[in-house]
Amino acid sequence: MSEKKYRLHPYVFMLVSLLGIYTGARLIASPVQVIRPLLFLWGMLFLLGLLAKRWIRDSDGAAALLSILVFGLCFSKTHFTRFGLLVSLFVLVGMISLWLLKKKRYAYNMSGLLTLAGLLILLSQTAALLIGMSSIPRSYFSAMNSRSNGLAVPLGDLPAIKPDIYYIILDGYPRADILRDIYQYDNSGFIQEVGELGFVVPSNSHANYSRTSISVSTTLDMQYWESIAPGMQDAVYWWLVEPVMDHNRIRATLESIGYQSVSIATDWGITNNPTADIYLKPYPFILSDYENYLIGSTPLKFLYAPFEQVAPLIDNDVHREFVMFNLDELKKLPALPGPKFVFSHIIVPHPPFVFAADGSPLDSKRSFTFDSPGGSLFTDEEYKQAYVEQVEFINQEIRLVIDELLGKSAIPPIIIIQADHGSAIHVDFYDSQGSCMKERFSNFAAYYLPGRDADVIPQDISAVNIFRIVLNEYFDARMVLLDDRQYFMNGFYLFDTLDVTDRVDDACVLPK
Repeated sequence: MSEKKYRLHPYVFMLVSLLGIYTGARLIASPVQVIRPLLFLWGMLFLLGLLAKRWIRDSDGAAALLSILVFGLCFSKTHFTRFGLLVSLFVLVGMISLWLLKKKRYAYNMSGLLTLAGLLILLSQTAALLIGMSSIPRSYFSAMNSRSNGLAVPLGDLPAIKPDIYYIILDGYPRADILRDIYQYDNSGFIQEVGELGFVVPSNSHANYSRTSISVSTTLDMQYWESIAPGMQDAVYWWLVEPVMDHNRIRATLESIGYQSVSIATDWGITNNPTADIYLKPYPFILSDYENYLIGSTPLKFLYAPFEQVAPLIDNDVHREFVMFNLDELKKLPALPGPKFVFSHIIVPHPPFVFAADGSPLDSKRSFTFDSPGGSLFTDEEYKQAYVEQVEFINQEIRLVIDELLGKSAIPPIIIIQADHGSAIHVDFYDSQGSCMKERFSNFAAYYLPGRDADVIPQDISAVNIFRIVLNEYFDARMVLLDDRQYFMNGFYLFDTLDVTDRVDDACVLPK
């Protein structure tokens, strides 16, 4: 092996760093998300290497300088300590071994030892990732491969003019009775307003799953996850829902009859869908969940300032911008020639709490997090007040969106406004027995189905059936409605769920 090959250690350590940090984001970030930052940082290393060689005029010295830079800027504190000690120990043992063997030519070949150390760590990381991936059953890959064909639902007679269809997800918006009983908030005024506009607001609607990613993906696919990909109980990765989120049966069906798909960017990667025909985003570049985690957990954050305007790191202000962008773009979409299927995931009233009731920015000193309910960050009363304020904010904004959609659409559109699940102040995701299932599964829903009687929507509808009803009513699909079932996620195992259907209407036993 030539000496030049030994100088690969800065690039190896960069990959070691990115894979090490990936372990902290592996539940929601696909391994594919490592590729973009890796290629970018490798490119930066190459350019810096050219400059270092001209400055130092020594290839080994330039490579060593780059490795020091990688350790200093691209490793989190934990991984810096762990891998730094491993590399130092390996190099020390290697140097002593070479000296004892009197291999003078290589006695001080640090580049070779560093490269070998990095490759050994990389090998162990790869083995650990493959072991983790072994939790994904082969049936999942077969199911995802088979989705390339036959996703569209057979339809009958089509309408002469196809209406636009809007699917607007208000994350964590509870049903009216939950707001009344747990949050002491009367939402009847808003419900009456949208009812007078022709919306059906079911009194006993339910989510089917306790977490956003599996709830939204099954709603779009119009079937329970066990029918999509069975045997997933041991799989821990949330990003496995992404193929269904991006390529689902409702989208495939509508595209097959001439609809354009429109997706408005959100700041959570799993429901952010850039594969749509039209993808609207508030910034030139949207960082992935992994990239946000990488930059936020390493000193790279301090070098990121020049890029903040084109690809901002997620925080409370950026989250607020994503929410407002969705609301503003929805108001503009009637002008876009149809027919179109619009997907918008608005992470409100779900935490973080960044809006006051009047829409003004909430100056929260708490760091950005999607965690719910927020652990020790809030007292129960603070949490309830902040939640109610965001409900009041989104009520005002959605009312304006509805006015624009109804007032400016050439023909009356179909509008599905639906929460993915309820709130979670009395929910422990690691304790199903101690959790209030009624709170979590009682989701707000409001449906505008022009030209149809209100009774086509059952008062106890669950999310998995709404698009079956839409296809039946407007496109003669003749789909059978599924039994309404509710599934509670077991800890962080997204697909290991407990059937709690018989508990979702039980009164919650609330702390005094």
